[in-house]
Amino acid sequence: MNIITFFEQQVQKWNDENKCGFCWHFEAPLRLSDLNESVQKTTDCCVRVFLTDYSYSVTPQYSPTFGRVTGTPTKRHTFTIYYLLNDRIDINVYLEQQGYPLSESKWKKIIEPLLDCNLSLDICDIFGNILEWSIARADIVIDFQDQNYTGLKVIYNINEKI
Repeated sequence: MNIITFFEQQVQKWNDENKCGFCWHFEAPLRLSDLNESVQKTTDCCVRVFLTDYSYSVTPQYSPTFGRVTGTPTKRHTFTIYYLLNDRIDINVYLEQQGYPLSESKWKKIIEPLLDCNLSLDICDIFGNILEWSIARADIVIDFQDQNYTGLKVIYNINEKI
């Protein structure tokens, strides 16, 4: 299975579970610049899950003792997933402007719920031949791209048996 198919199935599973009280929508623009070309498909306030910056490499199992490839090679997938909600630039991130309640801030409405949401991936259930997976880095993004998205940017590494 490929990474795009995996995330299509993962996001469908999250929708079926009503994961963290959100609805979820997946797209694979592959290039960061294409997030600006993406048009929201529904009026629902769903978390938009975008896959970008995908690359992979194949590493053979090499034995210096025998001087040759001795085992099954692995494929390392590296990619970025953005978990974003459409947002407005005039909303407090936390409590910058007086008179606006914290409950209406980007932190309380978007960032904290996404951080609290267990976004673990069902790698073994859906993908299959996985040796290991990890989050290389996760960042909060605020007023991002033309849509002023707010949410999370997560860089994943997945090692797969070939």
